[in-house]
Amino acid sequence: SPRSVDGLRETVALIEKAGGRAAWVEADLGNDAERATLVARAAGHFGAIDILVNNAAGISRYAPASQIDLAARRAMFELNFHAPLDLIQQALPSMRAQQWGRILNISSEMAQQPQPPFEGPAKMIHALTLYGASKSALERASLGLAAELDGSGVHVNVLSPYKIAVTEGALEIAKKMVATHP
Repeated sequence: SPRSVDGLRETVALIEKAGGRAAWVEADLGNDAERATLVARAAGHFGAIDILVNNAAGISRYAPASQIDLAARRAMFELNFHAPLDLIQQALPSMRAQQWGRILNISSEMAQQPQPPFEGPAKMIHALTLYGASKSALERASLGLAAELDGSGVHVNVLSPYKIAVTEGALEIAKKMVATHP
């Protein structure tokens, strides 16, 4: 499993077998204390971070905005918004010093509320409202950072994948959607 220590070790071994250099650093990105030193620990392996890809995301609870509790909202924003911003703030000093850096924040199509007719069950669309809000906040912060860093050599971008298939069922749905949306 890619989220396991065995998966991390396997990935590092594959990169090294292909002639590359790799290391892994473990942290729970939903925990601000664990991620507080993540960039420094990663930089300890190969030097200053000059490319940062914020790809981690999660959904703490599938519930409509009218029902999702505060703990679930906080957990979602902690992982999907605060963690990327914290890592950016950790990486920026060295990027600014070398006048070069690339930051890519992975968002989601759910950052924009889908309009009817919904592709898929409406209850699922509504259950992803707070997830989408956390990704929308990340997109807005990314725009602000891009403007703030304009001319510095550090670039901030957002990539918003259309669909991510994490199960065979989701893969089949994504294939059908791609086939019908040329």
